[in-house]
Amino acid sequence: MTNTETLGAPSRASDVKRHYRLPAMRHDGDAGTVREILSALPGVRHAATDASRHSLALIYDATQMDDERVRNALAQAGFPTGAGAWERLKAVWFRYLDETVRPFERTQGRPRAPAAATRGGFCVNRDDTA
Repeated sequence: MTNTETLGAPSRASDVKRHYRLPAMRHDGDAGTVREILSALPGVRHAATDASRHSLALIYDATQMDDERVRNALAQAGFPTGAGAWERLKAVWFRYLDETVRPFERTQGRPRAPAAATRGGFCVNRDDTA
C-alpha cells in the first residue's frame, strides 16, 4: 500500500517540512523501507511517501536533525535524492534554513536569542567588536 497521505503543517517552531525526489523508490516495498529508515532517525516526526511519484514528504525537528543527515541516511540505504541542478540547489537552501533554525531553538518556552541580539541588536552601522 502506498502511503500517499498529505502532511499537515509542522506543529512546533523548530519543525520543518521538506520534500525530496527519490528516483530509486520504485514500488510500495521501497516506500515502506524509506519510512522505516527515516522513522529510526532522531527528530523525525512524520514521513509520507508516494512510490508512483518517487516522492517523499518529511517533517523533522531541525534542532535534532538536518537535511544533510537525511540525505546521507537515504543514500546509504540505496535511495539517493535526485542528482539534478534543482536538487543541488534545494540541498544548499535546506542546509541554510536548518542552520538558521538552530540558534532559535526553544528554551523553557521562549526562543533563545543570538548573542548579538542580546547586546542591543544587529546594526550594520555600529561596530560591535569594541
